[in-house]
Amino acid sequence: ALSFIPFQSSEMDSVQDLVESSAFSNDEEHLDAVVIAMEENDNAIRILEEEEKKLIARLNQLDEEERIRNSSDGSSQLKESIVTFNNVKPKKGIEMLLECGEIKENTPKAVAQFLFECKDLSKEGIGEYLGEPHDFNLEVLASFADLHDFEDLSFVDSLRLYLASFRLPGESQKIDRMMEAFANTYHNLNKETFHNSDTAYVLAFATIMLNTSIHNPNIKDKMTLEGFQSMNRGIDNGSDIDPQFLQDIYENISAKEFDVHGKEDQILKTFVDPEKSGWMHKEGGSVKTVKKRFFVLKNGCLYYFDSEKSTKPKGTIPLENLVVFPTGKPWWFEIKGEVEVGSIKSAKIKNGTLVEGRHTSYKINAPTEEDMNDWITKLRAAMTKDPLMERFHMVQKRAKNEK
Repeated sequence: ALSFIPFQSSEMDSVQDLVESSAFSNDEEHLDAVVIAMEENDNAIRILEEEEKKLIARLNQLDEEERIRNSSDGSSQLKESIVTFNNVKPKKGIEMLLECGEIKENTPKAVAQFLFECKDLSKEGIGEYLGEPHDFNLEVLASFADLHDFEDLSFVDSLRLYLASFRLPGESQKIDRMMEAFANTYHNLNKETFHNSDTAYVLAFATIMLNTSIHNPNIKDKMTLEGFQSMNRGIDNGSDIDPQFLQDIYENISAKEFDVHGKEDQILKTFVDPEKSGWMHKEGGSVKTVKKRFFVLKNGCLYYFDSEKSTKPKGTIPLENLVVFPTGKPWWFEIKGEVEVGSIKSAKIKNGTLVEGRHTSYKINAPTEEDMNDWITKLRAAMTKDPLMERFHMVQKRAKNEK
């Protein structure tokens, strides 16, 4: 199979290196032009890299189709059915497999058995088929989960085994159904581990969040063991899970990443814990001054304070229906409305009184590129009203016996 080789970077490690070494360091207009040109160059390279990845993926796909068709195993009908499942539509592929008799019965158990045992089926196709909301597919999903032997297997190894058998799709509702199927099967086979399947669901979700936090390079503030244990406090019918149990999960995930590839952007949005704090500079609204503020991202709002110890925010920005993106100027990013009309709904303190904000956008400067990327990642997660995250919090409250 072909693999992607990234473009080689220029001799300059960053725009800042160019600025510092430039003979025109006193010419701000020239420097701004250089920065913009380099950013446009970087964007063009990223587009070319994405196109190259897509081309390589398609070539590998064609190679795999050719391998299946030329293999000595199975009939031509079986081969065409698998190619259809992998590259056209999983549902159509299953129908062809039933017509040619490769799947003996049109029952959820028979279809699940074939999905579980056939090594030529794509994991993406399996994930897509299992995630469909139709009654038949839901029964196939339950049977597919039951085919995994989680008995006497550790929780994290059980989840790893399950996730390796398909690719998580990007849609929240599909992920929810798949996590619920895992939780039910794991609890049925390991009754003594948790009080009920809600605990397994919440912990499975939290474990994938941990995996995303530790192994995604866009996330700077990695989840700590203490943070992971705090997240899962009281989730076993109101009781705490053994701290060593959670520590074993944390160390296992730290040592080896879960294989949860697929629609990476959606997976990232779904499993990012959107909370963060730190010092940054904010550009003023009507008066374009730049002031240092302490920012806190929590509960879908971005707050900024005069100091880290302040109890009352200078301003509050609800993040619903907003977007965030880098401006191209190191390391500034901008927050604005999805539709560029009117001011952003916000509030600030003026002369000791809470008043409505009148910003059409917020421009904020992070201390480093890494920090900027981390803020953007978590802000985007907070801006996304994900039904799966709402469902997770609902089951989490139920698992804690909270009303």
